[in-house]
Amino acid sequence: MASVACSLCHGSKKCAGCDGTGINPHMNESEPKCSDCSGTGICTACNGTGFSRVPRPEIFEPGFNKL
Repeated sequence: MASVACSLCHGSKKCAGCDGTGINPHMNESEPKCSDCSGTGICTACNGTGFSRVPRPEIFEPGFNKL
């Protein structure tokens, strides 16, 4: 499997919703923790690694060469 930069945090490893602070950026809500990362500040898409795992493409063989 190949590794590419996370599409959500772009490799920064920080939560995109709160920029890694863990604090809810919406002042009009009663919850003090970021709703995206639950207050951890870590990107939830890559679990803080900064990379997304990309599966190898599957090769489709229609079977025409077996006729």
